Amino acid sequence: MIHWQEGNTVSVRVFPCTSKENRKFKIGVSSPLRKENDQLIYENIYFDGPTAMKATETVQLAFSKMPTGFATPSSFSEYAEGVYQSDRTYEPYWEINCKAPQLSSETFSFSDSSYKVKEYASRKENFEPEKIYLDLKQLLD
Repeated sequence: MIHWQEGNTVSVRVFPCTSKENRKFKIGVSSPLRKENDQLIYENIYFDGPTAMKATETVQLAFSKMPTGFATPSSFSEYAEGVYQSDRTYEPYWEINCKAPQLSSETFSFSDSSYKVKEYASRKENFEPEKIYLDLKQLLD
């Protein structure tokens, strides 16, 4: 069972399972990519909980169109066309990157509105909160 909790946390319970049994479960992740200069970077998701030192994992990367400048990490092999897989012991941190594609200058329409994609432009503004609330439960966990 997967349960979404506040604080951007997901808890997973795998059952029925005793402390002497192993269970395998599958998690699919859709995640935004970080952009640095002309690169898009995917960072592996972080798991917090019991030690995963003896855990194994199968990581599969699937592309409908192969990205430019993608270098297959050494532990991955091509499983099928555009699909790369690695069966290994759990690695808590890894990342992959590729060249960021040019943004389309075309507009697109959805639900009677038209949109155009453009580079993000950071802007700052003053913020003076009237009240601040602390999530003490999050601090104590």
